[in-house]
Amino acid sequence: MKFKIGFSAEEKKENTAREVRKDSKAEVKPKPSLVDIRFPDIYKSYTYYNDRFDLHEGDTVFVDGKLEGVAGRVVAVTYNFKIKLSDYKRIISVADTDVKGQLYFHKTRVVSFDPATIPFGKIASWYFPPTDPEDIVSGEDDSTILLDKPETWKADIDPSEYEDIDDYLGVVYLSLDNGAGKAIVKARSHHAVEFFYENGEISKLTCDCYSAGMCEHEIAALFELRHKLKWIEENYADDFQKTAYFAELDKAAFCNMVLMSRQNGSFQIG
Repeated sequence: MKFKIGFSAEEKKENTAREVRKDSKAEVKPKPSLVDIRFPDIYKSYTYYNDRFDLHEGDTVFVDGKLEGVAGRVVAVTYNFKIKLSDYKRIISVADTDVKGQLYFHKTRVVSFDPATIPFGKIASWYFPPTDPEDIVSGEDDSTILLDKPETWKADIDPSEYEDIDDYLGVVYLSLDNGAGKAIVKARSHHAVEFFYENGEISKLTCDCYSAGMCEHEIAALFELRHKLKWIEENYADDFQKTAYFAELDKAAFCNMVLMSRQNGSFQIG
């Protein structure tokens, strides 16, 4: 069954005034505001100063200060205020939850074959605050592993435990774009996994948990890739062949971030 998402013209009009992102040509300066943010497992909200984004109730944001790196949700925005700036921390990024396109159901996931519908950069903004690219260094070699032979994977984990890892770690997101793979895996926190897939072989496998060897997040991502490629081959081989791309997203994450954050709009199931 196909699942089509289409938001109303009112929703589109509202989104045009949002944060001036790097890929936007608009030059709209948001109004300064005080924003109340509620964070997971914290019973009260905290107030932050904002002069970078056009925020609304329901938006997911990241802040600086003690709760840096923890995603919070906007519960109120105030434009009439007078404060001492040194008393307030700031909002540093906002999640891009503007999803449009055709999605397919598969068990606990939604899947797209359109690179513009749920690209990695959009979904990563839900889970990761901005980072300094100069603070990240990586390297690679010519080594490869066979996706369909987990027993040959070089990990500091017994191969008999791989299935258990696949069960208790949640792959929130996975995409494959002309062989370049990206995944977001949830353990105690979220981790980004990258790899390259070609002719059954995996190379350039890395994870931002910065483990020196193959980690459990990478194992979970590869197990999910195996499952998804088999499902695509059996059901949507032609769709995948047209774009050499697929992306999948956890249904609960989709509902929480895309549907629950919207104050108006519409969608269609068909």
